[in-house]
Amino acid sequence: MNTTLPYLQYLVLLSLVVFSSNFAAAQAYIFNAYEQEYYQPLNNPTSLNNDLTWDDPYYSIPVGFDFMYEDQIVDTLYLSGLGGKLFFQDLVGFNVEDSSAVLHALNITTIDLMDRAMANLSEEGTPGSLSPISYQTEGYQGEQILKVEWINAGSYDEIKADSISSDFVNLQVWFFEGSNNIEIRYGESQILSPNETYQGHPGEIISIGPSDWSFAYPDVESLSTSFVVGEASAPTLLSVSSENTLEFDNLYIQGLIPYGTIYQFATTPEFVDTIADPPILSALTGTNAVIDLVVYPNPTSDAFSLQGISKPTTINIYNSKGQLLKKLAISPNELIRLDDLAKGIYFVEVWIEEQWIRRQLIKN
Repeated sequence: MNTTLPYLQYLVLLSLVVFSSNFAAAQAYIFNAYEQEYYQPLNNPTSLNNDLTWDDPYYSIPVGFDFMYEDQIVDTLYLSGLGGKLFFQDLVGFNVEDSSAVLHALNITTIDLMDRAMANLSEEGTPGSLSPISYQTEGYQGEQILKVEWINAGSYDEIKADSISSDFVNLQVWFFEGSNNIEIRYGESQILSPNETYQGHPGEIISIGPSDWSFAYPDVESLSTSFVVGEASAPTLLSVSSENTLEFDNLYIQGLIPYGTIYQFATTPEFVDTIADPPILSALTGTNAVIDLVVYPNPTSDAFSLQGISKPTTINIYNSKGQLLKKLAISPNELIRLDDLAKGIYFVEVWIEEQWIRRQLIKN
């Protein structure tokens, strides 16, 4: 639900993660944007709203493993704020006037998310949800992934303005064990009223790191927040002084984020999904997002092929720890067997267009 506070101030107040002064510096992520042809809904999730309608929900989500953020173990996430904000620490009892605290956040969306069934209801918490929120932790120990999913989530601002709900999004946020990467994955979306749904902005506002609410922190000048900015299909990560966040008017993504888009926050170069040679540079600029290379099927139980290569080439297959397992010469449309590999997360590196391109592969 919206308030009279400026958007970013409200975002900060309700959607920030609290850490002590030991965690003042933000995690330095390598950002990457790429696309896959499919968006796979969770197959066996645990419901958070249990078929009840929601607005500004508050749910705790067990991670299922030790996820590291800022060298801090996080075993529970808290969904709160405007329906699309994940806290790394419970905010119950937190004093926003405590100047010793630095506030960190993964702000997933500009949209004030709301159950689409609320277009015909005056109160939340009634049976008959049209916008389920759920989570699922899957994979083997050491390579697990927590996936949080919003299905058919609507816009509070559109419902408030027009008493209808035509705008919706489908998205997931993945948290990776071991690499400690974070990915935001986008399914089918429809935004017919962008000015209302995006709250006056041209597109989404997505950020990670300390927020401007940390202006009371004694060493606020040392803090920076990273925003995903630019064209939706190939944005970049822009670091902004946390104390000056409200002074910027262009910290947004331009246009609707396409179906199948994945925004990845990688902790180290070896865990970047799409990577060129030399590493990091193309991942930071998003140039690899235009290369149409697809691992199919993915996930797979026994074999895969590569769509997007037109001549013989070389591939490398790495495990989730970056260890090289296979080096193969392959032909277009060749089926690559995985019988000798255990279930888990792998990375397929392909030499294409004079550079190495890396894609994630899941064997289930």
